[in-house]
Amino acid sequence: MARTTFAQHGLVRLGYEVQGEGVPTVLVLHGLLASRASLYPLMDALEDKATVIAMDLRGHGGSSAIHGVDLHLDDLIADSLAVLDAAEVAGKAIVIGIELGAVIAERLLEHHPDRVAGAVLVNYPTAEMLDSSTLSDIAMRAYREQVEQALYMWLDLSWGADWQTTAARNRIAAARRSAQAIHPMLTALAAANLSSIDSLEIAGGDPFGSDDVIGIVVEKLEALTTTG
Repeated sequence: MARTTFAQHGLVRLGYEVQGEGVPTVLVLHGLLASRASLYPLMDALEDKATVIAMDLRGHGGSSAIHGVDLHLDDLIADSLAVLDAAEVAGKAIVIGIELGAVIAERLLEHHPDRVAGAVLVNYPTAEMLDSSTLSDIAMRAYREQVEQALYMWLDLSWGADWQTTAARNRIAAARRSAQAIHPMLTALAAANLSSIDSLEIAGGDPFGSDDVIGIVVEKLEALTTTG
């Protein structure tokens, strides 16, 4: 496991780590209420094939908490670019994004083609997860200090209704530690007015707990590097 390094974007400190070496450079982005720790099995599988950068989104893991910020999706995109800058990535990266990370990855590819050569989208939020009224309802519950209820509502949507029995305890604990991010993150998603798009669909609670799933993602990545 590589050591944690930090990038700075304005007042926000972003934790990330680098594993492997060579080309391509792959930036991996986790979902809401996760952290880069959930990405380690994928990073291990890629370290002989690429330079892999995994970051914690703001409000998660080793990155700064979100306090008093009118958060926008563009801020999260800029955070990712700040990590690429801090890691001194000279060429174009490929981004693997899971759930909220997939939203960021897709926007990076669309708006920053000079920095991103391709994207692998995993568990891009469904139409129900992106419905503005649903997002606003969950966000406001968190804002009104009904954080546990908001957390359960989001995980039901993102991980599936059986997550309490299927998700690993450490994943649930990590979700609880990041619960204060629910309101700003979902408010930002609601304001972005997004529509669901096609992506790889894998188990949400433990996205890379299976070698078969990791193999599928690696194949998608290798296809991008071959065609690119």
